[in-house]
Amino acid sequence: MTIAAHEQEWIQSFFDEIPACLVDGRNDATVSYFAIRKQTNFVVVAGRLTLGASTDEITWPDQFETESVRAGHFLLSRVGQTPREFVNATTGPGLFATPEKELMFLGNDPNTHGAYRQPLKMEALKESTRVAVLTLSGRQKFDLLNGWAQFDWELKAAQTPFDGLADLANEYRLGSLQGSNISIDVEVPNAVEVHPTSYIHDKVARIVIAPQFFLDATQVSLRVLVTSRGNVIRREAIETERIKWLDADCKAGVCGVFELEVPVGATVQCIAVYGKLAQHERTIVDKSGENELRLVLDSFPAGTAAIRQALRIDEPFENNSDALETSLASVVSMLGFQVLHFGTGKKTRDFVDVVARCNSGGLLLIECTTAILLQDKVSNLKARAAKLRRFLVDKDFPDIQVIPVIATTMTAAELSNSIGQVETGGALVLCKEQLEEWFDLSRVAPDANRLLTSMSQRLADAQNRPDGALNFASIPADWARLRPDHGGAIEL
Repeated sequence: MTIAAHEQEWIQSFFDEIPACLVDGRNDATVSYFAIRKQTNFVVVAGRLTLGASTDEITWPDQFETESVRAGHFLLSRVGQTPREFVNATTGPGLFATPEKELMFLGNDPNTHGAYRQPLKMEALKESTRVAVLTLSGRQKFDLLNGWAQFDWELKAAQTPFDGLADLANEYRLGSLQGSNISIDVEVPNAVEVHPTSYIHDKVARIVIAPQFFLDATQVSLRVLVTSRGNVIRREAIETERIKWLDADCKAGVCGVFELEVPVGATVQCIAVYGKLAQHERTIVDKSGENELRLVLDSFPAGTAAIRQALRIDEPFENNSDALETSLASVVSMLGFQVLHFGTGKKTRDFVDVVARCNSGGLLLIECTTAILLQDKVSNLKARAAKLRRFLVDKDFPDIQVIPVIATTMTAAELSNSIGQVETGGALVLCKEQLEEWFDLSRVAPDANRLLTSMSQRLADAQNRPDGALNFASIPADWARLRPDHGGAIEL
């Protein structure tokens, strides 16, 4: 079997950028796969080789097999191959080694394989993380999965039952089964990350750095951008000798700490670097800092009371949707978003009521209501969000996230029968409880990026529920609130 010269170059460039510690024996790799029986052999349909990782998170059996389907996961060292040898074997002779038996990875006519390098995986970028992927492709799936339903029903009857191939692939960390060809992903996770226990307290930013596997400590460094009152006041590179390490060998899970003084209310953008490549980014905020816009509002008690009434926090308020729109636009602005308020304009109210943008570029399209969640209102909002996404793609901005939001003054209990349907359908619901949380959250230094990330995750969790149902009672009452957490910090 063969592979084109330019695809060989992609493979070479992929390995050239991999940290040496992932291919020199210091770190093992994890392989997971599922395969379909083709006559007397099993042919791999989907696989993943993750460098620098382990099988600890996979709880299913090392090897699973029915009459027609086989799946498994193992450490690459068990078959005596390096990552490069693994790639050569699957794209050359089309052989996929496992500890039990050798499987096939079939190429397309005339027995050729393909390779595609993705230096930055888009799904990882949304979480401010660098993940590189090399995809090895082979025969069209249709040749192997014709009559997909028979495999699904076979898996339902297995001694360890699965709800079909999609469920099996998900449990073995293989992702979705989209794409027309069988494929194996070689994935390089981020080498280091800024740990979530990082925080700012008493004008000191404590930045915790966590290696993801065995690393060369001399290659680890940190970049910081300190923002105060909307302006970047400090940009600095912190090399490894200035980082306090618990263990000089920089083993997986061993943390390092760097501390720097910052002004009250500061925001610190922390970037973990390995070699010359940025690996992970996290922004930490001094939650002790006061929100100046909220201080202005609180200096005008009548204004504060009017917003609270419009959000139905203090007492019932007449069904005045204009008051709700105006008040919510003010709250969203105090939370650090740039805001466009369309709802009260005669010529603009046919769009959405409020548009909010965070610094990372994400957009909220907010429709306000004082009534129940009418299907027409929800459908129109989702259609406008879809139209905006298409417009952004046409303008060469495909990565800007657009989240449609229905904001209502009704409680979660009053809307318990409709929230699940709306959120699994792709629009987020903010009830009276969340509006109250947002208003309370506006007292501290704003962090729109983190709030948008929280909303995005909330919506993704709702849409990914396999049964399409959502029990609103299972949503933490304070999911929108972003409190500082100092208690879990690792002391070094």
